[in-house]
Amino acid sequence: MSSAWKKNLVFFGLILLFFAAWAVVTNAIEPLKRLKLEFFVLAAVFFMAGVSAWVFSWALFVKKQLEVPFSSLFLVGFAALPGAITPLQSGSDALRSIFLKKYFGLSVSSSLQSSFIVKGLKFSLIFLFSALLVALFLTGFVLSRQWFSARDYLASMVYFARYLSGEQNLLLLFFFSTGLFVVFSGAVLFLLPLQKGFSSKVAGFFSRLEKRHSLFSKPRVFFEKYPSFLAGTNFSDGLFVSGLVFFSLACEFAAMVFSFLSVGLLVSLPGLFVFFVLFSVLERTPVLPRGIGIAEVTGYYFLSFPFFPQGALSGESVAAMLLVYGVVRLGVPTLAGFCAWAFMSRKFSHAGFT
Repeated sequence: MSSAWKKNLVFFGLILLFFAAWAVVTNAIEPLKRLKLEFFVLAAVFFMAGVSAWVFSWALFVKKQLEVPFSSLFLVGFAALPGAITPLQSGSDALRSIFLKKYFGLSVSSSLQSSFIVKGLKFSLIFLFSALLVALFLTGFVLSRQWFSARDYLASMVYFARYLSGEQNLLLLFFFSTGLFVVFSGAVLFLLPLQKGFSSKVAGFFSRLEKRHSLFSKPRVFFEKYPSFLAGTNFSDGLFVSGLVFFSLACEFAAMVFSFLSVGLLVSLPGLFVFFVLFSVLERTPVLPRGIGIAEVTGYYFLSFPFFPQGALSGESVAAMLLVYGVVRLGVPTLAGFCAWAFMSRKFSHAGFT
């Protein structure tokens, strides 16, 4: 077993321990006993559909640089999923690059380019949704109730702001702010450099840093070549991939909806949308693998506020829902990734790859 296997298994074990401790501390065991299995399965199916859409988007760009069957690229894409549970936010991107270089000889920079543009599109959507919430809050549209229970947008933002403004919660505010910074920075650095002028400025920045340390030569070269990534890519390709990325996010939202339903919780659509956006930002908190811990704790308090039409949701049911969604977003993809990793290693080694 490789060191990468062992390292990812250790992280996976720690995540399982967190889930077990979460269930005990929050008294989520009782609601979990009444888990509606059909909704849990639907949540897992939708989340994996979203993952598949993301991997397919990545594979489309790789395919333009490498003559490899889509089935092999899908296998590589799924085998890299365990990298998402490492503290390094780009762990999956790194694994995909390592696998493509090892088995097909594609350079790391070429592989990363494919990942970055798809990730940049996803980050852009998340940031756009975040900006939409702020815009609704500032314009007062949230008070009109013209769309579902639009007042919930205001209530959600107010309660969340009040919660984070407490002195004891400044740490959570810090994590949310850093998550939003990662989302914004990713959207800017992964998409704008596709324009040659902006790419030259970024490369020039790393060129100045290179004078102090040779370590910065690699990002300089990367951004110098980044605009050429669009060679052979037309507008329809970009539009199609953008649609796939939006579909991927929609599937994640559906997975969250069914996670709620699996423990018998009904939440208004606007409030759920706000929660989904906040959770998507917290998932990008640096250092923590997919924001685990911070996302659950913040979500627990957020969903406990009495702004939903049904009144305050019980803490035990909320904790159970967050546990279900945690298993769906971390446990299921990681297990699928380990299976793909084992199958990929056997298949490509038998095919004569080194």
